[in-house]
Amino acid sequence: MKSIFVFLLVSILLAFAPRPAGAQIIVADEGDGFFDHGGIDLNRDGNANLRFTWHYLTTMDYPASTYSASLVVAPLAGSRILRLESATAIGAGIYIGPGLSDTDWEARSMRTITSFHTPGGETWSGLIGGRGYGFVGFSFETASGTHYGWVRIQLEETLFGLGSSPSWPRIDSWAYQSQPDLAIAAGQIPEPSRIAALAGLAALVFVVMRRRTQFGLNCE
Repeated sequence: MKSIFVFLLVSILLAFAPRPAGAQIIVADEGDGFFDHGGIDLNRDGNANLRFTWHYLTTMDYPASTYSASLVVAPLAGSRILRLESATAIGAGIYIGPGLSDTDWEARSMRTITSFHTPGGETWSGLIGGRGYGFVGFSFETASGTHYGWVRIQLEETLFGLGSSPSWPRIDSWAYQSQPDLAIAAGQIPEPSRIAALAGLAALVFVVMRRRTQFGLNCE
C-alpha cells in the first residue's frame, strides 16, 4: 500500500506542476450563431474582428424565377481575411501566418465564401460545396502584434426550401494563436498536454496496482 500512496502522490504532483509559458492555440466551438449580427470578437477584447452575413437574390419572373444565396465575410477593426488564388475558403493544413504576400490578404471588402442558386445549382460552390467544409484564414492586430487563426465552415445536413441544397453552411468552430507573429495551419488544434498525458497514465497504473492489491488480499 505504501508504494501505491507514493505513486499517487507523484501523479498529483505531475498533474498540478507549473506549465512552461509559451504559445497557446485558443479554440472556440461557437455553433452557428454568428450570421447577420455585429461580428465575432475573436479574442474577447470587446471589438468584433469578422462579420459573416447572408446575401440573397430572387428574380420576380414567376414561375421561372431563380433564387441565390451567398455566405460572405468581411474583416473588421483592422483584421484581414486570407484569399488564396481568389478563393476565400481554404483547405485543411493551409499555412496562415507571416510571409504571405499582401495580395493574399483582404483588409476592407467583403468576400464570398460559398453560394448556390436554383434552378440548376443545388450544391454549394467551391471547396465547401465539394468537401462539405472549409476554412477562412484570418489575422487580427493587438498591441503585442499580429495573431493568425482560422474559422471552420461546415455544411449541416438540413433541408432548405423545396428543390434546393440539402445542406446549409454554419460556423463550426474557430481558433487562433495566442502568441503574436506565430503561424497556424487551417484546422490546427492544440496538441495534448504532456503533463495531462502523464497524469492519465499515472492514474491508469494506479488503478491497475490497486486492483492487483485487492486481488492479492482476496486470495489470502
